[in-house]
Amino acid sequence: MGFRHSVFISYRNGRFEQGTLNTVANQLYTALCNEMEMWNIGDMFMPVFLDQQAMRGAPLINDIFSEAVYYSCTFIVVFTPNYFSNRSPFCASELEGMLRREQEFRQLLQNNNISCIIPIILRGRDQIPDLLTVRRYYADFCDFDPDVEGTPPIHRHPKLKPLVREIVEYIDSVSANLRNQEGELCRNSANFVLIDFESQEGLQEITNFIDTNRPNRPPYPHLY
Repeated sequence: MGFRHSVFISYRNGRFEQGTLNTVANQLYTALCNEMEMWNIGDMFMPVFLDQQAMRGAPLINDIFSEAVYYSCTFIVVFTPNYFSNRSPFCASELEGMLRREQEFRQLLQNNNISCIIPIILRGRDQIPDLLTVRRYYADFCDFDPDVEGTPPIHRHPKLKPLVREIVEYIDSVSANLRNQEGELCRNSANFVLIDFESQEGLQEITNFIDTNRPNRPPYPHLY
């Protein structure tokens, strides 16, 4: 079995179905799918993976997300300052898993330049951790606010639509390289699992990962 998804979208699932985070994630999903129809990656089983049903916390959810990360070529981080959260470590667990996959890709293909993680900065430009700033590609969506009346969705936005096209071009390039060797890269799925933070050992492991990579919040400016 080969790759199923060209990209996995990881974002902090909002508490409100129509909240800003969920709206942005769904608009990004639509924009990527629309653009991918014109690229080779559009013929994959499910080109874009997004948790649109708020499945986190459901039975067997760790198995579902482990499989989705494992069979994804690339990984988008929709970064907000609460992405690395000890109270809700789902995003951190997904990212940690993709970092392990990326390292596997580099070792098996003997290419340390492979960069599968694509940060999209939604909020918090000054709080991006080092492991994201060193990426070969990232996009800045900080000025986008879908709640402002008259703001077009991402797939019609005059500034963001060109960025989506660049992102898809990058995904297509990385995916083409990986899919040439997918038999080798996807043969050990049974040995891959995201950190299970429901266990004491897993909770400590993901807490260490979060504390290591979450930057300190910058001091608030004085307001006079």
